[in-house]
Amino acid sequence: MEELAKHGTQLPSNMMGLTDEQIEELKLIDEWGETCTPSGGSSFEKDPVGRRNGKQPNQKMQEVIARSIGEVKAAISHVRFRSIQSKFSQ
Repeated sequence: MEELAKHGTQLPSNMMGLTDEQIEELKLIDEWGETCTPSGGSSFEKDPVGRRNGKQPNQKMQEVIARSIGEVKAAISHVRFRSIQSKFSQ
């Protein structure tokens, strides 16, 4: 999820890791990336690894994603703590 906020959606598997020149030469198109754009707009932040399309969501959406990640991690941590605590209570 962190990478989604930084670099947008994942490229199709046949485009991952290729340079822009290779993608152009092979005439590959990220059809999903053309139709799936972040709500509220996006800016371009090239993925140095070449796995994502670079269309990062706007700052507000990045904050929503980061907050959601934090909430899920906290919930998972709480569940794990309760699970461990119950094992030692028995």
